[in-house]
Amino acid sequence: MSCKSKVENAISGLWTIDTIYFENTNIKSCLNGNSFKFDFDRKARIPEGNLGCMLTENATSSTAKIYFFSDENDAIPYRLKIDTKNVVFNGVHKVVFYDDQQRKELKMEIFSKRLYVLCHKGLFNYEKEKFLINELVEKSWINRP
Repeated sequence: MSCKSKVENAISGLWTIDTIYFENTNIKSCLNGNSFKFDFDRKARIPEGNLGCMLTENATSSTAKIYFFSDENDAIPYRLKIDTKNVVFNGVHKVVFYDDQQRKELKMEIFSKRLYVLCHKGLFNYEKEKFLINELVEKSWINRP
């Protein structure tokens, strides 16, 4: 077992996709599934694209290797590199965390020039992890707009 950061531990696990845009097009209905299973020690699971819906066969892979790193010189320092043959998710994306107090969920935005995803953490004890949520939210934004 590797020594993971708090952020990697928070990202690891199941996430349900609430919203997803690829190249400014809503593709949620074009995916065969609506969740991620992120695991830094093994292959991650990502939704594969449905070929009959605006996506090419380059979007059909459902496995990935993920890497976390930080760019302290950016106002949004957290990065998630998704290494996959799936063109929708492949690349380096910025990551921001939110505390959805109304729904009692940890939310995560993953975004880059081509991809925007808003998702919420599954199997997560919101009340027990409130301190972690506050820390993630605070550190994922250096200068919150």
